[in-house]
Amino acid sequence: MKKRKASYLKSNNKKISFQKKENKKKSLPPSHLIKLSQKSFLIRSWLIFAVITLLLSLVYLHIFRLQVFDNQKYELSSNRNYIKIIPKTPARGIITDRNGIGLALNKEEYGVYILPVSNRKARADFEKVKEIINLSEDDYRTFLINKRNSIFRAPTLLKGNLSQEEIAKIMVNKYRLDDISVEPIYTRYYPFGTALPHILGYVGSINDRDNKFIQSLDEANRSNYAGATRIGKIGLEKSYELSLLGTVGYDTVEVNSTGNIIKTIESQDAIPGNNLRLSIDLPLQLYAESVLKGQKGSIIVTDPETSELLAIVSMPTYDANLFVNGISANDYRELLYDEDKPLYNRATMGVYPPGSTIKPMFAFAGLESGLVNANTTIWDPGYWILPKTNQRYRDWLKSGHGYVNLHKSIVESVDTYYYDLAYRMGINNMYNYMSQFGFGNKTGIDIGEESSAVYPNEEWKLKRFKRPWVLGDTPPVGIGQGYFTATPIQLNKALNTLINHGKSTAPYLVLNQVSFDKNLNSDIKTTVAKSEYVFPNAPKKNWNDVLKGMYGVNHEAGGSGLRAFKGAKYTSGGKSGTAQVFSLNGGNYNSKDLKKDLHDHALYIAFAPFDKPKVSVTVVVENGGGGGRVAGPIARQIIDYFLLTRLPHLDKNLTCQAIRDYAVADLQDLGYQVESNELFDLGQLSEANQTCVASSPTSGVTNAMD
Repeated sequence: MKKRKASYLKSNNKKISFQKKENKKKSLPPSHLIKLSQKSFLIRSWLIFAVITLLLSLVYLHIFRLQVFDNQKYELSSNRNYIKIIPKTPARGIITDRNGIGLALNKEEYGVYILPVSNRKARADFEKVKEIINLSEDDYRTFLINKRNSIFRAPTLLKGNLSQEEIAKIMVNKYRLDDISVEPIYTRYYPFGTALPHILGYVGSINDRDNKFIQSLDEANRSNYAGATRIGKIGLEKSYELSLLGTVGYDTVEVNSTGNIIKTIESQDAIPGNNLRLSIDLPLQLYAESVLKGQKGSIIVTDPETSELLAIVSMPTYDANLFVNGISANDYRELLYDEDKPLYNRATMGVYPPGSTIKPMFAFAGLESGLVNANTTIWDPGYWILPKTNQRYRDWLKSGHGYVNLHKSIVESVDTYYYDLAYRMGINNMYNYMSQFGFGNKTGIDIGEESSAVYPNEEWKLKRFKRPWVLGDTPPVGIGQGYFTATPIQLNKALNTLINHGKSTAPYLVLNQVSFDKNLNSDIKTTVAKSEYVFPNAPKKNWNDVLKGMYGVNHEAGGSGLRAFKGAKYTSGGKSGTAQVFSLNGGNYNSKDLKKDLHDHALYIAFAPFDKPKVSVTVVVENGGGGGRVAGPIARQIIDYFLLTRLPHLDKNLTCQAIRDYAVADLQDLGYQVESNELFDLGQLSEANQTCVASSPTSGVTNAMD
């Protein structure tokens, strides 16, 4: 009873205490309540003011940034609503032969472009233009591809080569074609389409791979592709792409709300690309092509003193003009799958066993190593046996050559002499000597398409086949067979190195580059070939002993070139080669029992005149048979034509006009006509007094550069 009462009292006490507090609160004076209310209001007011101040500060800060720091950005963006920059594509640099005859030129056309718009708007513009001129869905697909591949906001070509009637129709309807413009364009063409396509190359549409190349360039070079739709794909067009491209120009124009141009605010003319003058002599080039026509192979003609390429032929050939505006799928498929491989540059990419053409170089290696001298003699019974084995390596002459010294080994191309030398020298030492002639390495010719071929050694075989080198692998390499391969351009470089007693110079095509400034003032730069000397300490006698052997090939009994060069009006040196396409495995070779593509390759290297060489020639005829019998006469024809017809017409004491006139006349004799707009002033393409004397003022030939 007591506990319960206590609990009740406690509970009532809490209520009483609460009531006291409430009563106390209610009992506060009014002035105090007013002060509390005022204090609360002030706190809330300051809080609201702070928030508003912060928000306004952020707004003003953003406005300040937009108007001050980002002013240029948004001003430019605003200007784009009424100002457009239209790129002016430069004319691509021309390419001529050494006489000033055009090989890669431009023709001016007009094309209709769509300015940078969305694909939906572009489709609408396409439909409007389609109502005016003849367009196909293929045209639109090509437009979309070019638009997608362009990395610039620049007008995209819809259709080129517009006729005057089409241009007139578009201009009459221009008021309703908001994003359409008609602009001049320069289209590449090759006047001698099937001549030199493997060397000149060609231009084609810019694709994803090309865009990667463009994006890798510095800003100055990259910007020159604004508005460009073509780019060099192979050959000189690719190797000298940045030189040939030129510098982009532009028109800054004001347009109205419909996109029509109101006025031009600023204009900067494009600067054309560099003009290239090649070392190629076009009459000689076309003559060499005619000699090899109908066969597969290559011919290379150089000036051995400078290594300038006078002619470089790869047969069969194709027309480079097919690629300029996009080759059809059927035409490309036909070229690609042609069993004769016309797209293949045999001169620089063709890989062949060089056969006996390398015997002069290997003979020199033997002399330089001290393993042989001019009097070193062996007995040749018609074969050579690998020591400590029964393995025979046969000579091309079954009955043998009897006693053979170094000179006779070159003149009669004695295989056994070089089997023995190769065995005694060993493959690694052979590599050390022969690689200095350039075998197994690219020559450095100024086009990108080149193979290094193979000069083998122990390391190469282990890496390539995962098998060690054995002694039996070495003797065939000594006669240019086995694992040894070479390109025609390598053979020609090695020949020139031999002729020049160790002076090794990379063959080259571009003699001069003519560049322009914004005022179209020209500047001419001549290519300076880089040379190095190999075997610098070799006695002069070693070089002469080998070269005398090559003289004997063309002029002495038993020489494989004696018949081909009989009656020549000049002395010369040479060496034939017959390269097996497949292994005989000890069997007898009979061409009548084999398909044509299994016949031996015919090779020949030659130079003339012997005492002061002015020309060196390398000939490869695929599946042609014997080198002396097939390739030798071709080499003779080329040297005859150059020394007796073309060389007098290239005399530097002649006027520039006379040199060009002779070239035109010689082309006419070969059945080719040259248009006046395909002729250029040789004096403006080369440095003064280096190629010809000043043109005669009385000469009457029309000059496209005058």
